Amino acid sequence: SSGINAEYGKAGRDALEGKFKAGGDVEEIISKFSALNTESNLFNDEGLSSDHLEKVYGPLQAAVLDSIKQQDELIAKITCANDEFVQSRSGTTSDPRSEMMSELARGYDSFIELQSNQAE
Repeated sequence: SSGINAEYGKAGRDALEGKFKAGGDVEEIISKFSALNTESNLFNDEGLSSDHLEKVYGPLQAAVLDSIKQQDELIAKITCANDEFVQSRSGTTSDPRSEMMSELARGYDSFIELQSNQAE
């Protein structure tokens, strides 16, 4: 399931990147500037630019923030699963009794090995 989420996340990021690179409709902004320039010598090009950028990139910014949130959640799940896996593979537990029994078993194994080496 995590593999599917990771692949879906990568595909989503690639799609967002393509949209950012594509920008907006350049012809549209050029025609707006041209129309305002011919109508009046005084026009708010900064306001027009900001409005256009917000219109084009506003939804993309929201999508990026959502993608980042999903990636952070996926990283947390992967980290948790990895920690559980590492703990299960190392044989350590938070139970002191189990740790003591494991230590005794390792000690006994070492004793038997030393005893067999001495016999040779």
